[in-house]
Amino acid sequence: LPVALTGWALPEKAKEYGFTHFRSCGSLVPGRKGIGEEQKKRMIKSLDQALESGLYQVFYVRPVSFFGKSEEDAKYLRRNRRGEAYPNNPLDVNNPELIKEICELTEQSAREIGGHPGWDLAVINSEVRDSMQPAFGGAEEENFKKYAGYPIPRSVVTKYPESYKGNPGFPWDRVLPENDQVLTYYRWLWGDGDGWNNIHSLVSDITHKYLTHHHTTFFEPAVRNPPKWGSGGRTDTISQWTYTNPDPIKINQALDELRAMADEHENQEIFKETQIIWYRNQTAPVNEKPEKLPDWVAREPEAKYITIPPDCLREAIWCDISHRVQCLMFHGSGCLFPDEPNSSYRYTNPDTKFVFKDMSFSVLKPLGPVIKLIPERLPEVAILESFTSSVYAPSHATSGWSKGWVADLHLALQWAHIQPSVIYEEHLLTGKKMENVKVILLPGCEVLGEDVLKKLQELQRRGIILIGDEFTLPALMPDARIASVTRSINPQETKEKLQKLGAEIAALLKGHYDSPVAATDQDIILRRRGTDEADYLFIANDKRVFGDYLGPWKRVMEKGLPTSGTVTIRHPVKVVYDLVKHTSVPFEKAGKGISFPVDLAPGDGRLLLLLNQRITSLKLTLPPQPLAKKCGFSMECAVLDEKGRAIRATVPMEVKLTDAKGNFLPGSGFYAAKEGKLSLHEVLASNMSLGKVTVTVMELASGLVKQGTFEVVEALN
Repeated sequence: LPVALTGWALPEKAKEYGFTHFRSCGSLVPGRKGIGEEQKKRMIKSLDQALESGLYQVFYVRPVSFFGKSEEDAKYLRRNRRGEAYPNNPLDVNNPELIKEICELTEQSAREIGGHPGWDLAVINSEVRDSMQPAFGGAEEENFKKYAGYPIPRSVVTKYPESYKGNPGFPWDRVLPENDQVLTYYRWLWGDGDGWNNIHSLVSDITHKYLTHHHTTFFEPAVRNPPKWGSGGRTDTISQWTYTNPDPIKINQALDELRAMADEHENQEIFKETQIIWYRNQTAPVNEKPEKLPDWVAREPEAKYITIPPDCLREAIWCDISHRVQCLMFHGSGCLFPDEPNSSYRYTNPDTKFVFKDMSFSVLKPLGPVIKLIPERLPEVAILESFTSSVYAPSHATSGWSKGWVADLHLALQWAHIQPSVIYEEHLLTGKKMENVKVILLPGCEVLGEDVLKKLQELQRRGIILIGDEFTLPALMPDARIASVTRSINPQETKEKLQKLGAEIAALLKGHYDSPVAATDQDIILRRRGTDEADYLFIANDKRVFGDYLGPWKRVMEKGLPTSGTVTIRHPVKVVYDLVKHTSVPFEKAGKGISFPVDLAPGDGRLLLLLNQRITSLKLTLPPQPLAKKCGFSMECAVLDEKGRAIRATVPMEVKLTDAKGNFLPGSGFYAAKEGKLSLHEVLASNMSLGKVTVTVMELASGLVKQGTFEVVEALN
């Protein structure tokens, strides 16, 4: 599991704390003229040093950042209806000349440096839609006319349509016909119309053409725009960064949005970035002076960005890995390490880095291969993030910041032990991942298109429960309504309101939909992945109070508390394994399922594997004949049940290969045994000691260990 620091740090420091990737030499495209010979030498030296330290590089591919800066580039700027360039110099990336220049610049740079294996994670552009507005007088306007057969409607001025409120011509039932010209335009604009998704795809394709070794491209922030498939284009993965204040479990909401966005493409996966930095003005404002100031304020009185509290970071990481992610990223090295004296990111909590290190080596490294593979379950309870409502009534939408009524409803469901998923209008219209949906919540659905409304009504007739709120458009009669919660500045008060709402929703659904898991404490957060044969339960402790670090400002409950409770699983289970402690968990029968106690330290979590087969033995197969140095070899290990069959689960494994002198050999590390089987193919080191190679395999669910040996000789006869 790649664990990346998207910021500068000393390589040895990054590795010491468990990072596998970091950023050092910056961008693959370092300037408008591409890479010169001297730049190339510096970049290769930096890449070499990273590999020597056992690390890979996160690098940026942002050729767009060099355009629009000069008078010569004025032709590339987006312009309003009056022909004036928008502020912040956003680009009209539908301009054919600009597309050509961006591609040529990317090709030149990638051709020069692309063969170096130190490049590994490639950020394709970033934050490019934040200042985007409709472009007039150029290719974008022409493209829309070709697409729709008519010009951009006259009412279009900004990237959002004018409010329906006070518009006498707006349909009374707030249902827009499918041929509505304004809705057609905005669907087009936020799909491929503004050109950015096409640019991401082209730049990603070029890096894959010239960077011949394995690497992964991604775009972020991929959901900081209305909820519509396509953000990020054809990049391998998409990502989103999240500030976890005031509630760390908002990470789950951001990840559910990412998964919804990635669902357009069969093979597009997700990364997740957690901010090590917190905004000072949101958590400990300089202009507010509590009676008792913590010590860090004297050291950093003007800090604009401060360190995430340690308990919040631990909890956030448990939330991160409860989803199928292919990489975890963390931003803000200046807040994690005191090595950047000139950074605006200030080191205000020395305990945070030790929490990160502990999570890296006790959870992320041993369980990383499994975390990447465990499948997500199909949605049962879904929150509809409607594109149409998000552009016509944006005050409810998250806009990629995990804020607003839509995001808060997601929190309420988590605290009620109901696992929410996020769906978009495209999920409704295509039926993708809708097979198991039993409940759809409709927060802030003030306006809908005719096709989406008809689909919701059809699903309702088929027995899917629709839950609306006071904002639900008049044309739709939901099965039930809930009242929205308005967040106050006091996080404790807001949490209590949302927990109460979550309990009310669970009671409302009782008998129609009962969550397959529950806990006696709302602060115990539960999330399931896997299959009915191999059920993986992630648990996180969200019990928090105001502490000494940020508590004086009463903006965040940042100090975790220990908690205990009982978890109930409402289906038959034969055995429960704790994948961190590598042991079985005792339980009692409860109805058709089981229950067991949990005791959680502040911010802590669990990853449990629930099976109907008990792991009883390991079968290790090693080379039967002696081998020479540099020879390739294969080994296999099967995790078996009572009947000698491979366990039908993905099981974490640790493999240690040592030579006759006890030196670790290539191939040692952590793995995932898919369907209970692990096959390892390696090459014997050229400088290893002759004699017996000892292979030790530990299965990290039950803790079983199997050992064997094979012989290494000078040369084969």
